[in-house]
Amino acid sequence: MLPIGNGSAGRLGPCHPVPSAPSRRPRPVGAYGGAMAPDDTTLLSMFDTMALIAATDEALRDAISAGSATLAYYSPRGQEAVAAGCGAASWPRGE
Repeated sequence: MLPIGNGSAGRLGPCHPVPSAPSRRPRPVGAYGGAMAPDDTTLLSMFDTMALIAATDEALRDAISAGSATLAYYSPRGQEAVAAGCGAASWPRGE
């Protein structure tokens, strides 16, 4: 028993209520969790975006290493697919 509030003795309970058990809904079946896979044109566009990001990153890293550019730079190396995928998903389709 620990004092709570105005000094009265009591038992400390959890700060937050215990969450209820998650609902047991069936999950979608498929390689993409029920979502449609991108078509070939979208995949090619994503690849082009990833290649452009990688080439730009390499050029900037070379310029910084050579001393011809001085700036604070956070390299996106290894995260090109994230940017390309988010861009492709947010672009309006068929317009």
